[in-house]
Amino acid sequence: MRVTTSAGAFEASAIAGTRAIMIALNCDEAACKGLLGFAFQRARGAGRPEFLRSLKVFEEVEPEPDTEHGEYFTDKFPIQSFLWSDYTAEPCTTYHFEVIPVFGDPTAPELRDAEKLAFTVTTEKEDDGQHGIWFNRGAIASQAYARKFKNHKPTEAEMDNPKDKHTVWLSRGLLEACLDYIDTTKKSEALRACIYEFTYAPIIEALKTKIDDGFDVRLIVHDDKKGKNRKAMKAAGLDVKTKHNGEPVVIWRTRPPIPHNKFIIKLDGDAPQEVWTGSTNITPSGFLGQSNVGHLVHDSDVAEQYLKYWTILSDNPTGKPAKEGVAEISPYPPALVKPGSQTCIFSPRQTASMLNWYADRMSDATSSIMFTAAFIHSPVHWRNSEATAPQRHHPNREDPSVCLRWKSPRAQATSNCSRRRPRHLNLFRDRTSPLGCILVSDFSSFFTAFAKANASGRAIRIEGSQEFDRNLNIVAVTEPGHDASRR
Repeated sequence: MRVTTSAGAFEASAIAGTRAIMIALNCDEAACKGLLGFAFQRARGAGRPEFLRSLKVFEEVEPEPDTEHGEYFTDKFPIQSFLWSDYTAEPCTTYHFEVIPVFGDPTAPELRDAEKLAFTVTTEKEDDGQHGIWFNRGAIASQAYARKFKNHKPTEAEMDNPKDKHTVWLSRGLLEACLDYIDTTKKSEALRACIYEFTYAPIIEALKTKIDDGFDVRLIVHDDKKGKNRKAMKAAGLDVKTKHNGEPVVIWRTRPPIPHNKFIIKLDGDAPQEVWTGSTNITPSGFLGQSNVGHLVHDSDVAEQYLKYWTILSDNPTGKPAKEGVAEISPYPPALVKPGSQTCIFSPRQTASMLNWYADRMSDATSSIMFTAAFIHSPVHWRNSEATAPQRHHPNREDPSVCLRWKSPRAQATSNCSRRRPRHLNLFRDRTSPLGCILVSDFSSFFTAFAKANASGRAIRIEGSQEFDRNLNIVAVTEPGHDASRR
């Protein structure tokens, strides 16, 4: 669900998913004068509205904040960002939000009710009969986990117990949904899985139960060099030599070195019906530690495409046969896909041209682009050679480009005290870094700085670090009118 609203010089746009509500704010530059941030009130259903918790405080008010037991809320310590998300939302639930600009002095904040942004959103179902989507809490909830469980590190026994309170909280339905998908398989149905990492006992045991009960289950499993998958399967009692109707239940895959597939197809007899896929590796960290999603697609055409893909991979093909087989079942899609259609794109590809297809789809976007990525392999140096900028903004006269320099958060002194003003309102007046660079240590600041520099028509230089390279995946930046040939 998407809603927009405005009041005075301020605007808000909200997008509600199943368990997250993303809220983007905007205002005129003139309205930023004296702005401390935003107070957030939320009411669930017909419940009483309450101010939401703030994780940062003003030093003038709380010089030594209590990070364990302190109760700080956004009416006194406003959110200093124009992009904020509520990760505590429940599926199929209506929420009423009030976002109030806060001005004045930190010791006496003034909430401007006249410019209050009020809107109502309803989150989506986790499974609407066509698509089921489950997000775990994962790494993004680390502070909340530390507060709730006093930073207790889950034991192996706790993580292997789907009903353990730590596991339930971290999984947030992801593990339960995957187990339910396996456990509800009927005797007349079959399962075909392709798995990269296969070390999480609850999933292995659920599949083992079906195998032991004589169900038609076949698993393509990565034969990793360290033998982690074999050890985990042995520990769970799954006999890798088991056969069903004369066919091996476990098919070992040795090519390529990192076969990153994770999907489970459900068939009714020989007819594929649905598929479980997503980003979640079958590991404790995949379900409970990293931020991941499980995606259940109730579509026989999609499931059939996945079964054809599974059949290709079941031969443990080398590079060329794999690419040729994938090209046959997953051709290059058209530039304009049909409304309501679902397009399956499998790898490996014969060329890298699919990257251009993705870039073209982003260029076609008229309102927003939702994009996630986990890794990067090299830093980026991008510059618009035609752009010029007023020299006064850049102390380094030999290079008038805007420089965004990543600074590791580990290199900074940790602090729970926020600045008096949202930092990105003043990014291009930052003279504290050498050569007129802007130091950014979180991705929100990076993208805000990048957007402002790009909008101003200035050249941009991005200087990374090993940490930056590991966490941000920008392969190229191309915008109409910009020369991206120099990177």
